[in-house]
Amino acid sequence: MPSPNVPGGGGGYAGNESNAPGQSSGNYYSNQPGYASSTNEPPYGGYTELGQGYSGKTTQPAITPHVPGQGAGDSQTDREGFPPPPPGDHVGPFLRYYDVDLNSQVWYGSALYITLNDNGSRIPVMNLIDGSNNFQIPGEKLYTYNNNIFWRFDLRVRVDQQEKFVTYSIDDKTPYKFAIAGFHQQWRMAFWSCNGFSANVKDPEGELGGKDPLWRDLMSQHAAKPYHVMIGGGDQLYCDAVFPTISELVGWLSISNRNTRDMAPWTSSMASEVERFYFNNYCENFNTGIYKEAQACIPSINIVDDHDIFDGYGSYPDSLQNSPVIQGIGKIAIDYFLMFQHHTTRELAFQHGYFGNRSFQMFKHFGPTMCFLGLDTRSERLKHQVISQVTWNMIFDVLNTQIPASCEHLLVGFGVPIVYPRLTIAENTLQGISSSSLFQKTGAFPQVLNAFGEPELLDDLTDHWTAEPHMLERQLFVQRLQEVARSKNVRVTFLAGDVHAGAAGYFASKGKSVDPGRDHRYMVQIISSAIVNIPPPDMVIRVLHVSSSTYKLDENTEEQMFELFTQDVNGKSRILKKILNRRNWCSIDPTDSRDIRFTLFLEKEDHSGTVAYAVNVPRLYSA
Repeated sequence: MPSPNVPGGGGGYAGNESNAPGQSSGNYYSNQPGYASSTNEPPYGGYTELGQGYSGKTTQPAITPHVPGQGAGDSQTDREGFPPPPPGDHVGPFLRYYDVDLNSQVWYGSALYITLNDNGSRIPVMNLIDGSNNFQIPGEKLYTYNNNIFWRFDLRVRVDQQEKFVTYSIDDKTPYKFAIAGFHQQWRMAFWSCNGFSANVKDPEGELGGKDPLWRDLMSQHAAKPYHVMIGGGDQLYCDAVFPTISELVGWLSISNRNTRDMAPWTSSMASEVERFYFNNYCENFNTGIYKEAQACIPSINIVDDHDIFDGYGSYPDSLQNSPVIQGIGKIAIDYFLMFQHHTTRELAFQHGYFGNRSFQMFKHFGPTMCFLGLDTRSERLKHQVISQVTWNMIFDVLNTQIPASCEHLLVGFGVPIVYPRLTIAENTLQGISSSSLFQKTGAFPQVLNAFGEPELLDDLTDHWTAEPHMLERQLFVQRLQEVARSKNVRVTFLAGDVHAGAAGYFASKGKSVDPGRDHRYMVQIISSAIVNIPPPDMVIRVLHVSSSTYKLDENTEEQMFELFTQDVNGKSRILKKILNRRNWCSIDPTDSRDIRFTLFLEKEDHSGTVAYAVNVPRLYSA
C-alpha cells in the first residue's frame, strides 16, 4: 500500500492542514468542479472580443495589504543589499503564454504592465496590430501595492495557417512584436533556468561578464528564427536576500532556541518589509538587461523553484517549514510569483487555468502535436513530500483527459532533475555533521550550518527527487507517466534546471536491444542550468560523476546519464563526460521526422558565445 503522499494511491491531502497567520484556509480548488480548464472555452474575463468592453472588475488580493508609511520598512534605513525601488513610471511589459484552442484555432496569452506612483485616474491601453486588424485593449487591474498598479491585458489572436508576427505597444510607448506559430507548424521553444546570482558571487561582471551574455545568445537565435514560447525552469530570480536584508528577520534568525524561533509570531511589520522586498526585487531583476527585452518579445511559461521563494523552501524540517514566519514569507513570495510570472492571483488562478489542491499546476498545448505539463513542486512540498496525493490525482486526470489524439510529445517541466546522480550518501553524511567545510551546488562555503542551523547543502539534497524521502513518490510518478505514454502513444520528455550545469539522462526499458523509438519507457531528462548563475566548481562535478551509474527504477526500467560532453567548449577532450559545469540554455526544435532536437548552448570560457551539444528525442512510433 503506497504512502498517502505518493502519486499511486488514493487518500486525502497528506500535508499540514494548518495555515500561517494571514493565509487563506482550506483547499484552493478542491471545491471547484472541473478543475482542469476546458480548451474549448479558455477561462478569460475582461472583454468578450478583442477591443470590446472593459469589465471594470478588480480583485481583492490574497496578500494582506499594509498602509504606506505605517510599516516598519517605510521609515527605517534599509540594510545593505535590500533591492532599491524601481525607477521611472512603469515596469514591463512582460508577455505570458496561456494556451491555444485547437477547436477554434485561437491563441491566448496575457501581458503584465505595472504603472508606478499611479493614482489610478486612468486605465492604460494596449494597441495590438494583427495584420490589417488593429485592436485597443484596456488593462484590467490585478493588484495595487503602494500606488503601484498591476495591469493585466488579456490577448486573443486568431491562429493562421502560417507563422505570423503580432505587434503591440502600451500607452503608445515602445512597440514590440512576438511570433505565433501556424496552426500545423511545430513550435520552437527556448528553455532556461537560474536567472540570477547566488550570494557567493561577489563580482558578477568580473567573474562572469554579468547577466547578459547568454541572454544575448538566446536573443540572437530568436532574431534568426523566432521562438514561439520560452520556458523558465525555476529560479527566474533569486530571493534569498530576504533574510539578511530585513532587520526583523535577522533578529528572528538569531533566536538560539529552535522551538522558540519556530513558534515566533509573524508580525505585520515583517509582512510589510517582506512585501516591499519582493516587489522591489522583482522590479529590479525583471525590468533590466536583455531579459527584459526577451520577456516583451517571447511569451513565457514559468515554473516555480526554491529561489523564487527563498533557498530550500519546502525541504526544511517540518517544525521550521511550518513555522509562522517561514509560512508568512512563503505566502507573500508565492503571491508575487503568481502576479509577476503568471499574471494572476490566488483568487483568479483557477479561472486563469491553474489547478491543484494547494498548488498551481498547469497544462498547455503547443499546437496539435505537443503538450506541456508544468509542475509546481514547491507549494505543497514538505521534507517527506513533493506534491500531495490529491494533486497527483488531479494531474493524471488532466493528462488522461486533456491530451489530444494528435499529440506526439509531452514535455514535463519542474525545477529539480528527476534523472541525476544519486546524492543519498552525501545526505546521510550531512545529517550527522556539525563542524567541517562542505560544498554547495553553487560553490565552496566556509560554514557547515546555514542560517537556520541546518547543515549546508542538506536542503539541496533533500530537494532532489533521488533523496530517500522522495524515492517512492518519484518511482510511482514515473510509472504513471509510463502508462500515459503507452496509452496515449506520446513521447514523454522532462525539462529541469536547478543544478547550475548542463546534462541529459534518461529512463528506458531494461535491455539494450529495445529500440528507443518504440519504447514507451524511454524518457529523456534535459537539464539546462544556469543561464546566469555561476557553475559549481570542478570538485562537485567529479563527485557527481563518481556517484553516477546505471540505476534501476523498477524491474522493467533503468536510468542513466548520457555521455554528452566528450569535448569541452574549448575543443579539449573530457574525462568527465556526463555533466558540464558551464552556463547554458536550451533550444527546443522540431525535426522533419517529427522528432525533437534539444540543443544545449554552453558558454565559452571568455563569455564570447556558446558551443552547441544536441540530444535527439524520437517520437514514439508505437507503444
